[in-house]
Amino acid sequence: MSEGIPNQESNKKIEETLLSETVYEADQSPEFDEHLKSRKHLRAWQRSFSPESADSIQFSDWHMPCHSILTHTADGMYQIFHVQPNNPGATLLSFDQEQTLKKLGDRDTEAVVVKGSGSWFDAGDGKELEKMGIKVRQIVDVESKPWRMLYDPITNEIWVDIREQKVLKKYKGF
Repeated sequence: MSEGIPNQESNKKIEETLLSETVYEADQSPEFDEHLKSRKHLRAWQRSFSPESADSIQFSDWHMPCHSILTHTADGMYQIFHVQPNNPGATLLSFDQEQTLKKLGDRDTEAVVVKGSGSWFDAGDGKELEKMGIKVRQIVDVESKPWRMLYDPITNEIWVDIREQKVLKKYKGF
Protein backbone atom coordinates (compact mmCIF):
# COMPACT_ATOMS: atom_id res chain seq x y z
CA MET A 1 0.00 0.00 0.00
CA SER A 2 1.10 3.50 -0.70
CA GLU A 3 1.92 5.91 2.09
CA GLY A 4 -0.27 8.41 0.30
CA ILE A 5 -0.27 12.15 0.80
CA PRO A 6 -2.75 14.20 2.74
CA ASN A 7 -5.84 15.21 0.81
CA GLN A 8 -6.37 18.94 1.38
CA GLU A 9 -10.13 18.52 1.85
CA SER A 10 -10.21 15.64 4.33
CA ASN A 11 -6.61 15.31 5.60
CA LYS A 12 -6.95 11.52 5.08
CA LYS A 13 -4.28 9.46 3.34
CA ILE A 14 -5.03 8.62 -0.29
CA GLU A 15 -4.25 5.01 -1.21
CA GLU A 16 -4.49 2.94 -4.36
CA THR A 17 -7.11 0.26 -5.01
CA LEU A 18 -5.52 -2.90 -6.45
CA LEU A 19 -7.97 -4.87 -8.59
CA SER A 20 -5.78 -7.75 -9.82
CA GLU A 21 -2.26 -9.08 -10.36
CA THR A 22 -1.24 -11.28 -13.28
CA VAL A 23 2.17 -12.96 -13.42
CA TYR A 24 3.67 -13.57 -16.88
CA GLU A 25 6.80 -15.23 -18.27
CA ALA A 26 7.65 -12.97 -21.24
CA ASP A 27 9.95 -9.93 -21.17
CA GLN A 28 6.90 -7.68 -20.81
CA SER A 29 3.21 -8.24 -20.29
CA PRO A 30 1.57 -9.70 -23.44
CA GLU A 31 -1.84 -8.65 -22.09
CA PHE A 32 -0.64 -5.04 -21.81
CA ASP A 33 0.71 -5.10 -25.38
CA GLU A 34 -2.50 -6.61 -26.76
CA HIS A 35 -4.59 -4.02 -24.97
CA LEU A 36 -2.54 -1.23 -26.57
CA LYS A 37 -3.22 -2.79 -29.99
CA SER A 38 -6.96 -3.10 -29.29
CA ARG A 39 -7.76 0.54 -30.02
CA LYS A 40 -6.25 4.00 -30.32
CA HIS A 41 -3.73 4.95 -27.66
CA LEU A 42 -1.95 8.22 -26.93
CA ARG A 43 1.62 8.23 -25.62
CA ALA A 44 3.28 10.46 -23.05
CA TRP A 45 6.98 10.69 -23.90
CA GLN A 46 9.58 11.40 -21.19
CA ARG A 47 9.47 15.02 -19.98
CA SER A 48 6.30 15.52 -22.00
CA PHE A 49 2.61 14.62 -21.98
CA SER A 50 0.00 12.88 -24.08
CA PRO A 51 -2.73 14.71 -25.96
CA GLU A 52 -6.07 14.99 -24.16
CA SER A 53 -8.78 12.45 -24.96
CA ALA A 54 -12.09 11.30 -23.56
CA ASP A 55 -11.89 7.69 -24.75
CA SER A 56 -8.41 6.78 -26.05
CA ILE A 57 -6.07 4.67 -23.96
CA GLN A 58 -3.45 6.88 -22.28
CA PHE A 59 0.00 5.29 -22.28
CA SER A 60 3.38 6.07 -20.72
CA ASP A 61 6.33 3.88 -21.71
CA TRP A 62 9.07 2.42 -19.49
CA HIS A 63 9.98 4.38 -16.35
CA MET A 64 12.96 4.08 -14.08
CA PRO A 65 13.00 6.79 -11.42
CA CYS A 66 10.22 8.72 -13.18
CA HIS A 67 6.60 9.18 -12.24
CA SER A 68 3.42 9.81 -14.17
CA ILE A 69 0.58 12.16 -13.41
CA LEU A 70 -2.72 11.02 -14.88
CA THR A 71 -5.26 13.83 -15.01
CA HIS A 72 -9.05 13.82 -15.36
CA THR A 73 -11.01 17.02 -15.96
CA ALA A 74 -14.64 17.60 -14.98
CA ASP A 75 -15.51 17.70 -18.70
CA GLY A 76 -14.28 14.09 -19.09
CA MET A 77 -10.83 14.53 -20.64
CA TYR A 78 -7.77 12.45 -19.66
CA GLN A 79 -4.05 13.05 -20.09
CA ILE A 80 -0.75 11.55 -18.82
CA PHE A 81 2.35 13.55 -17.88
CA HIS A 82 5.64 11.57 -17.84
CA VAL A 83 7.82 13.38 -15.30
CA GLN A 84 11.60 12.93 -15.44
CA PRO A 85 13.19 13.61 -12.02
CA ASN A 86 16.53 15.00 -13.17
CA ASN A 87 15.03 18.32 -14.26
CA PRO A 88 17.05 21.11 -12.58
CA GLY A 89 14.98 23.70 -10.74
CA ALA A 90 12.33 24.12 -8.09
CA THR A 91 9.96 21.70 -9.84
CA LEU A 92 10.43 18.29 -11.45
CA LEU A 93 8.13 19.35 -14.29
CA SER A 94 9.30 20.59 -17.66
CA PHE A 95 8.18 24.12 -18.56
CA ASP A 96 5.52 22.78 -20.94
CA GLN A 97 4.24 20.27 -18.38
CA GLU A 98 3.98 22.94 -15.71
CA GLN A 99 2.13 25.39 -17.97
CA THR A 100 -0.30 22.71 -19.17
CA LEU A 101 -1.00 21.50 -15.62
CA LYS A 102 -1.69 25.08 -14.50
CA LYS A 103 -4.28 25.41 -17.26
CA LEU A 104 -5.84 22.09 -16.23
CA GLY A 105 -6.18 23.39 -12.68
CA ASP A 106 -8.74 25.89 -13.97
CA ARG A 107 -10.88 23.01 -15.29
CA ASP A 108 -11.77 21.22 -12.02
CA THR A 109 -9.09 18.55 -12.46
CA GLU A 110 -8.12 15.59 -10.31
CA ALA A 111 -5.03 13.41 -10.62
CA VAL A 112 -3.66 9.96 -9.95
CA VAL A 113 0.11 9.78 -9.52
CA VAL A 114 1.93 6.55 -10.39
CA LYS A 115 5.45 6.57 -9.00
CA GLY A 116 8.35 4.17 -8.97
CA SER A 117 10.66 3.24 -6.12
CA GLY A 118 13.27 5.73 -7.37
CA SER A 119 10.80 8.55 -7.97
CA TRP A 120 11.34 11.86 -6.24
CA PHE A 121 7.60 12.55 -6.04
CA ASP A 122 6.63 13.38 -2.45
CA ALA A 123 4.21 15.48 -0.43
CA GLY A 124 5.79 18.72 -1.74
CA ASP A 125 5.00 17.69 -5.31
CA GLY A 126 1.45 16.84 -4.29
CA LYS A 127 1.11 20.30 -2.75
CA GLU A 128 2.49 21.81 -5.97
CA LEU A 129 -0.33 20.11 -7.90
CA GLU A 130 -2.89 21.28 -5.37
CA LYS A 131 -1.61 24.88 -5.66
CA MET A 132 -2.28 24.56 -9.39
CA GLY A 133 -5.87 23.61 -8.56
CA ILE A 134 -5.43 19.88 -9.17
CA LYS A 135 -6.73 17.51 -6.49
CA VAL A 136 -4.54 14.42 -5.95
CA ARG A 137 -7.05 11.60 -5.77
CA GLN A 138 -4.73 8.59 -5.50
CA ILE A 139 -1.07 7.57 -5.46
CA VAL A 140 0.01 4.21 -6.87
CA ASP A 141 3.40 3.11 -5.57
CA VAL A 142 5.39 0.83 -7.88
CA GLU A 143 7.91 -1.04 -5.76
CA SER A 144 10.27 -1.97 -8.57
CA LYS A 145 11.67 -0.71 -11.85
CA PRO A 146 11.45 -0.51 -14.81
CA TRP A 147 7.69 -0.19 -15.24
CA ARG A 148 5.19 1.22 -17.70
CA MET A 149 1.56 2.18 -17.40
CA LEU A 150 -1.66 2.76 -19.25
CA TYR A 151 -5.04 4.14 -18.34
CA ASP A 152 -8.20 2.96 -20.05
CA PRO A 153 -11.05 5.45 -19.58
CA ILE A 154 -13.61 2.89 -20.82
CA THR A 155 -12.86 0.46 -17.95
CA ASN A 156 -11.49 3.12 -15.55
CA GLU A 157 -8.41 0.97 -14.90
CA ILE A 158 -4.75 1.84 -14.49
CA TRP A 159 -2.46 -0.95 -15.66
CA VAL A 160 1.13 -1.09 -14.38
CA ASP A 161 3.51 -3.57 -16.04
CA ILE A 162 6.51 -4.23 -13.78
CA ARG A 163 9.28 -5.86 -15.83
CA GLU A 164 11.57 -6.96 -12.98
CA GLN A 165 8.75 -8.75 -11.13
CA LYS A 166 7.06 -9.96 -14.34
CA VAL A 167 3.68 -8.85 -13.06
CA LEU A 168 0.84 -6.80 -14.46
CA LYS A 169 -1.11 -4.97 -11.75
CA LYS A 170 -4.47 -3.37 -12.39
CA TYR A 171 -5.82 -0.59 -10.21
CA LYS A 172 -9.08 1.26 -10.03
CA GLY A 173 -8.74 4.67 -11.69
CA PHE A 174 -10.91 7.64 -10.86
